[in-house]
Amino acid sequence: MILYWLYVIGAIGILTILAQSNPRNLTPVLPLIAILLIESLRAYPQRVARILAATWFVVLLVQWSIYTFDSLAVIYERSPQLWVHGDYTAWPATGSSDPAYWIGPDVLATIGDPEGDAESLGVLVDTWEIHRGKLRYLAALHRQNITIQALTEHDARWGSVLLNRWLLIKDGDNAELSEAAQTILRRIEQGDRTFAQLYTPVKRYPLPNGDTVTLYMRDGPRQPRRYPVILIETSPIADAINQWWSPHATLVFGDRDIAVWTAVHDLVADRVLMPDRISGEYPTPLADLAGAIFVVSRYNFDARHAIASDSYLARTVTSGDTTLEVFGRPTRLLQVMAVASPWAEIAVRELRTFATVQPGEVLPIEMALEAQTPQMLKLSVRLLDDADNVIAQNDIAVEPQVRLGLLIPPGIEAGTYTLAAVLYDPETMTNLPTLGMQEVGRLGNINVTP
Repeated sequence: MILYWLYVIGAIGILTILAQSNPRNLTPVLPLIAILLIESLRAYPQRVARILAATWFVVLLVQWSIYTFDSLAVIYERSPQLWVHGDYTAWPATGSSDPAYWIGPDVLATIGDPEGDAESLGVLVDTWEIHRGKLRYLAALHRQNITIQALTEHDARWGSVLLNRWLLIKDGDNAELSEAAQTILRRIEQGDRTFAQLYTPVKRYPLPNGDTVTLYMRDGPRQPRRYPVILIETSPIADAINQWWSPHATLVFGDRDIAVWTAVHDLVADRVLMPDRISGEYPTPLADLAGAIFVVSRYNFDARHAIASDSYLARTVTSGDTTLEVFGRPTRLLQVMAVASPWAEIAVRELRTFATVQPGEVLPIEMALEAQTPQMLKLSVRLLDDADNVIAQNDIAVEPQVRLGLLIPPGIEAGTYTLAAVLYDPETMTNLPTLGMQEVGRLGNINVTP
């Protein structure tokens, strides 16, 4: 008995030092505790000892029966204070062990076991009954070609969601998720346009508690992480979109694959268009778009051509095979502005633009130019602040009729800015001075309003 007592006391001491309070850690010492309890009955008269032993047995039998038979669960529900209950006590098919919670096998069977790149599943569910641990165990048990990523931790981000071709999401109470994960769920629930167009619900699993788990799937690459070259290529494209994004902007993807490759970089864009997976049509006709239009293309330039035909090109960013172009499509008529002709080499016959513009908009500009010399020249059209710092810039070849746009930065302060240009020879990159021997020719003033 002394050895048994030392074993139990030593185990409790070690668990205390290790700050272990999980009930399952006591399992190895339970047989010894039972022996010590029976041994303690020897201190009582035989009649009393038998009564105590019988009482213990009946109590344990009732306790065991309550969790062994689902029909007795009502006893616990009516008097929970009388019975032991913990994470490791469960009914066969009631409460947390209800068969309706056992969705893992069907989820993995739906995803399948493909050859080549592994399928990717992102899990935005973290309840006692459904979590990434059970799914990973089942996938490992059956050696399924699938990666399972937890999206429920504090470091969860929007781009991590889109890296997964399959997603498991639960509605209802998700208080157990981290704040980062709850932010992602709110973005999905509020109808994020990128998610709504990329992902399609495949199966829904009604749960016994009234919540519903939904399995989503998108098309496109199974494992974007396996192609770092494309991820590196699209990173500066996404950075430029996030930097220039404003309430005036709409983002158009040339195809669905480039939408995935770009969106995984945590895009902030909230007005996004991409071709439908089946019909290839855009949710909103491209001809109806107005304001600042961001077009991302890679191999497929149909959307770019449809928008460029009647818009004003303001910015271009090229990274590898991917291109971002920012166009402006105004909804009001351009105004004719009085303009001087500051150069000897060309004459500015007419300037049409807007006198006022808002941050984030594209300022459309049309000019009628007349070359006074046969050489090929270019104009670097700019918007300058009071200190002649360049706020926006766009270069264009000198032709009789030119049209271009200037993307007004979203964070610019309201005020009056100068519309100017630098005339230069594109072959020698030599600037041609104005008649007043200035490097910059001033064309007019533009008011930026809040």
